Amino acid sequence: MKYFVIALMVVLAGWGGWLLGRGGAADPLPALGGDQAAQENLNGATVTPEVPPPSPKPVTSKAPATSKQTEIPAPRIRLAQCVATPNAVTLKESSTLIVENLDYTTRKLNVDTQVLNIPPQSYVTIFASPVGIHSIVCDGAGVATLTVTP
Repeated sequence: MKYFVIALMVVLAGWGGWLLGRGGAADPLPALGGDQAAQENLNGATVTPEVPPPSPKPVTSKAPATSKQTEIPAPRIRLAQCVATPNAVTLKESSTLIVENLDYTTRKLNVDTQVLNIPPQSYVTIFASPVGIHSIVCDGAGVATLTVTP
């Protein structure tokens, strides 16, 4: 008896979930084929199902809002407590390199003779020029090597 009650509960729960998945509307004649049966009344009269018209999309003149965080293109070097990852990068001349500061303090970055201050949680773009091997120094300590090829 207890297995019969459990089986009955499982069947009723499945049927109830099926009805909820259909929007809660019970099909008047499920054995006759769903939507076609819903168009026929028990008295033989035809009933047209009501379908709400699609709502028009609002017209806006504004551009969609952009996220404050934008994806930074590769290649890049990430600085965390003045430790660079990766610590060596090879680029073609006049390409760009992104150097990200993951710390909560401003970092002073030297690329050969060029001095850059990177604000906390920000990045700077470096143009790879001239051809050669350049050292990248963060707060006075060498952290990475940039090799520029023709």
